[in-house]
Amino acid sequence: MIRAADDASGVVRLAVINALAALRHPASAEPLAGLLTGRALLPKESKTEAAPLSESAEYEALAQALGALEAAAVSPLLRLLDAEKRDTRRWAARALGLTRDPRAVEPLLRRLVDNRSEVRKAAAQALGEIGNARALDPLIQCLSNRDHELRRAAAIALG
Repeated sequence: MIRAADDASGVVRLAVINALAALRHPASAEPLAGLLTGRALLPKESKTEAAPLSESAEYEALAQALGALEAAAVSPLLRLLDAEKRDTRRWAARALGLTRDPRAVEPLLRRLVDNRSEVRKAAAQALGEIGNARALDPLIQCLSNRDHELRRAAAIALG
């Protein structure tokens, strides 16, 4: 199934990701995390493909699959929080929130000052999902940030 995650069809790739999520096998953590490395996940599909998918749908499926792996996915996702590509950092933060693993709190706190708004927002959301008290003061501080998306994400996380 891991090999099929590189299929030319976005529909096939999405089905594979969803199947791996359902299996929750720890061995799929590294390969799934590797798919978040920022390569174009959804090349232009042929006109014969039934339902075109958005790139974010595939990334969201990857985040959900990695989140379902819980502790097994934390180490590869933590490495991706320092990736060069912003989308990799963003989706790694999203997946870490879904794991709800407290080991992700400190690395996510560091991403609250990322140079990209979407990464800061994802980190705040992830911290809210984890619900660890160590994030309380940093999230409160985000409420006065000039980035309105971060302020909103922090408010939701605190709520």
